Amino acid sequence: MVTGPSRDWIEPIVQRWSVSVEGEAIALSLPAYRPDLLERLARRLDARFCDFRRSRLMPLGWDAASLPLHALDDAAVEEMSGGQPLVLHNCEALLSLVTSAARKAWFRHALCKTWPARLLLPVVLYSSDLPEEAAGRTVTLEPDDLPPDSLLDRLSGVA
Repeated sequence: MVTGPSRDWIEPIVQRWSVSVEGEAIALSLPAYRPDLLERLARRLDARFCDFRRSRLMPLGWDAASLPLHALDDAAVEEMSGGQPLVLHNCEALLSLVTSAARKAWFRHALCKTWPARLLLPVVLYSSDLPEEAAGRTVTLEPDDLPPDSLLDRLSGVA
């Protein structure tokens, strides 16, 4: 948790990211859906930004509902080609199609797995499904930690 809005909201994430080892995944628990901030964060972390919903689910239309959870892993590995770290935005779009138990199992797997590069998993809806043993791999932000957003910021996240 950050100390308040006057502190740079990115710093606790950058600090945790800087001590992570190659191939480690970190969860970022957010109090609100803020794609504008996540794109800024990816640039600050020198990581690739992948909007899973936009790049993988939308092209499939209704057939996207039949994708298995390992599609998240496959997309992450593909986006990490060349060893570039990744911010995997909107992973919850696919996770919302499965049970809480399946989400918990996927989060446990993703946070314990060694990836080709570092991975940041932003989570808004399913923070309660993050495994307790991943507490050391989770950065949690509170509503007051985030900078205010504008209508333009909100519209930038609409596809």
